[in-house]
Amino acid sequence: MAKVYISAALPKSANAALQKAGVDFEAYTGSGLITESDLQTHLAHTEVLITALSTPVTAATLAKAPHLKLIANYGAGFNNIDVTAAKAQGVLVTNTPKVSTTSTAEVTVALILAVLHRVTEGDRLMRGAGFAGWAPTFFLGHELAGKTVGIIGMGQIGQAVAKRVHAFD
Repeated sequence: MAKVYISAALPKSANAALQKAGVDFEAYTGSGLITESDLQTHLAHTEVLITALSTPVTAATLAKAPHLKLIANYGAGFNNIDVTAAKAQGVLVTNTPKVSTTSTAEVTVALILAVLHRVTEGDRLMRGAGFAGWAPTFFLGHELAGKTVGIIGMGQIGQAVAKRVHAFD
């Protein structure tokens, strides 16, 4: 069985699935992000790296991973990995496209609505001592309906945001 190293915190269900499948793995347990030197140490005898977008996998790190065969990136992109260096070393790089498209688009719309309706300000005021009672124009925000929303980038997430904000017309 391949030796697997997980360099970032994954959902408990992912670790449980690996255990159930009998995968020999070790996971980073430090606080914060793993350092490049720690990652290099762990990759010296590792065949498979499961990582996240928060972990840079540089050419220097790959050079210290002679047994590495696969990098499985837990995220839609792989801009944290030097793919050219990985390819030159014969390391396959994978990602999880579309895994967070829906949730990212939904959070984006939630943040748009929070700004338009001053949700954070209102919450802060309600929890503090400054609330004097309701008035017709108190904390009057703006509606999303009829507005033009500028979306920078129309990839999967941009398209998913556009689909959701279109529903407000």
